[in-house]
Amino acid sequence: MRQLIKTTTAALVIGGSFAITSPAFADPLNAEIIKTTIDQRDLATDYGVERVYNALARKAESSCTSPGPVPLSIRHMEKQCTKALLEDFVFDVDNEALTRLYKNEFS
Repeated sequence: MRQLIKTTTAALVIGGSFAITSPAFADPLNAEIIKTTIDQRDLATDYGVERVYNALARKAESSCTSPGPVPLSIRHMEKQCTKALLEDFVFDVDNEALTRLYKNEFS
């Protein structure tokens, strides 16, 4: 049986897996819960950690960006949202290798 980690931002440990929830930053008036699932076994290898990181980065980006043309100021806010949401995802998973990869990307 696969052990999965559901990821968003406020960590709650339930039965050995992570259930994490977070309001989206993209639309504060219409806050929504952003969820994603990762396989905990992926966190055992460097390749798996990179794969998890890339999946979390894609989820953060797709959750924070609007399709089509938007003003530059909105794009800037979307990039900040993406970075903040990705940071929340990474720190909520609480895996040393994943955290190190995140810090290397933004240093």
